Amino acid sequence: MTPIILFVSIGLLLSSVFARNPCGTPEWRYSPHNGKCYKLFDEQVDWTSGEFTCDFYGAHLVSIHNAADNQFVAELAKQAGTVWIGAAMFGGSRSYTYGDKSNFDFENWEGGFRPAYVRRNKCIHLDGQSGKWLQRCCTIDLTAFICQKDPIELPGEIIEEISPFDKAAIEKNTIDFRRRKFIRRL
Repeated sequence: MTPIILFVSIGLLLSSVFARNPCGTPEWRYSPHNGKCYKLFDEQVDWTSGEFTCDFYGAHLVSIHNAADNQFVAELAKQAGTVWIGAAMFGGSRSYTYGDKSNFDFENWEGGFRPAYVRRNKCIHLDGQSGKWLQRCCTIDLTAFICQKDPIELPGEIIEEISPFDKAAIEKNTIDFRRRKFIRRL
């Protein structure tokens, strides 16, 4: 192998390694602002199904901790209209908690303040056009959702991406997951 070909080959190899998405696949968008990865799912689902799907990807429904996070998520949500975020009131609590256990330390409610407590409205939609938040019923209302996860360390070579679930398996696992993890808390 001539030195020029070797040099070009090494250059191409290095550029492909450093140009890779830190989230692993192109469907996930990386935010350099907070170092997290995000993916919009257009499927219209209840809050628990959204959290279950995120869990399958090693993620949670999105947590928003400042205005920059909110703006980034709103931009992702524009094509879907509204999306679930990860905050919910679990059990009899009247306080919001994120599914990833991070602090509920930022709010951006429609109208400028948190709405009055309504027993069945324990989850939050984010409106993609305004970036404002709306209280919604976790089990009746259906909307798209955004998952958030930490970036991955990429191996030297990704061979293929495999999705081991078919629709029947996803439905069965969703029911099992709801029973185990969330329905008791909502």
